[in-house]
Amino acid sequence: MNPILLILDGMSDRAGLMPGRPALSRIAGAGATGFFDTTPGGFSPDSVTCILTLLGVPAAQIPRSARAYFEAEAHGIKTAADDLILRCNLVAAGEDGTLLSACGAGFGREELDRAGEMLAAAWNGRRGVRFYPLGGYKNLLILEGGAGALPALRTAPPHQNGGRPLSELLPAGGRAGTLLSGMAAESRAVLAPFSREGRSLSAFFWSPSVRCALEPFAERFGLSGRPAAVCATEVVRGMAAALGFDAPEISGATADTDTSLSAKARAAVAAAGTAPFVLVHVNGADEAGHRKNPEEKAAFLSRCGRELVRVLAEETTSPLLICPDHATYSDTGEHGAGPQPFFLRKEGAAGFLGTFPGTEAVRLLTGFVES
Repeated sequence: MNPILLILDGMSDRAGLMPGRPALSRIAGAGATGFFDTTPGGFSPDSVTCILTLLGVPAAQIPRSARAYFEAEAHGIKTAADDLILRCNLVAAGEDGTLLSACGAGFGREELDRAGEMLAAAWNGRRGVRFYPLGGYKNLLILEGGAGALPALRTAPPHQNGGRPLSELLPAGGRAGTLLSGMAAESRAVLAPFSREGRSLSAFFWSPSVRCALEPFAERFGLSGRPAAVCATEVVRGMAAALGFDAPEISGATADTDTSLSAKARAAVAAAGTAPFVLVHVNGADEAGHRKNPEEKAAFLSRCGRELVRVLAEETTSPLLICPDHATYSDTGEHGAGPQPFFLRKEGAAGFLGTFPGTEAVRLLTGFVES
């Protein structure tokens, strides 16, 4: 069976790995361990950077302004070369105007869905503006013809700025900055009916993006046939599409802690029998970390060990590599860089192998790197 790379997004935490170790420990005992440097110099530890690094994309080829574009691709949202595409989180703010949660914690999924629909009704129809609710706290905004504003536009990632005043985190720079800041203020009025108990909702625009192109994964590694991606997270599905992966929809996969890990396991096992390379991405631990809920994160990673890692280890003979892309700290909700642990099952690989550049993960898994 063919190689499987399993990325447990945000698995690492402040004190190292969270629970879920028994299945990983069995792989480590029978195989090899080590660390990957997944965040190149000059980059922040975000999923686009770290996952592309693990998929062999060198730092010079990692697009710095593409995350929202990848999410649009995942949803089949058409964009033009001169469009500016932004992520829009529905964030929770306190009575004092500080950022409480980057993912709208304290509001239910139905409330967040309705809030996104209300913003779409308020903004769609304006000239050059398209707003797309993606479900929950996630949304996209497209400013048609706005790509030229990218160099001057400054935004802040909400998950890295908890506790700061929203007024300090507004988009800035040129007409686009002024427009987006005004829309953020307008959103608070539109979403005022959801306010309660010192907590309110606001649109938070960040990660401005434009269209980009990536070298196909199969060409980079000389594979015959199309690799497969088992994932539900929008940005990962978009990256997979840009890299030439087949990424079918998986029933029950939600990109959060309520995802069907058994459905992902079944899809990965099936794909390993036909595709030359299989990427499996699981996002729930990262989401729980952003919600600052270490108990939820620990419980989810324990499920990953039982329902996913164990199945891949027992029901395939594939070379298997398991690692996080970055850390997600449950005390602050922020991402963390630094070497990330890996667990490798591959014939001839044993013991502690040391620390590798993240770009060597695929070659280590497929056998092109000496251990």
